[in-house]
Amino acid sequence: MKAKPTYTELERRVKILEKENLQLRQSANELHGDEDKARDLEEMNAANYNQFTPKELRIANLIKRGKTTKEIAGIMTSSVRTIEFHRSNMRHKFGLKGNASLRFHLLTIR
Repeated sequence: MKAKPTYTELERRVKILEKENLQLRQSANELHGDEDKARDLEEMNAANYNQFTPKELRIANLIKRGKTTKEIAGIMTSSVRTIEFHRSNMRHKFGLKGNASLRFHLLTIR
C-alpha cells in the first residue's frame, strides 16, 4: 500500500503543475494566437525575404520579440542546436558577419 503524500509534497506538485501550465499557455500563444505574428511574417515576405523557409520565418519572428535561442527551442519543441543552425542560415542569407546582431537586423526590417 502506498503512503499518502504529505501536504508539503502536494503543494510542491501543484506548483510544478502550475508552472508547466503557464509554460504551455505561453507556448500556445507564441505559436497560434497572435495576429502580430502573421502580420510580421507577411511583412518579411513582402520585403523580398521569400528565400526564407517557414521555420526560419517563425524563428525570426520570435527573435524579433526578444526570445533567446533556448526559449525558441522550447516553444518550437526543437533542440537548441537546431535553432542555432537556422539562425546561422538566416545570418548567411542576410549577409551578416562577425558580431553583427541578427535581432538588431530583424528589428530594422519594416
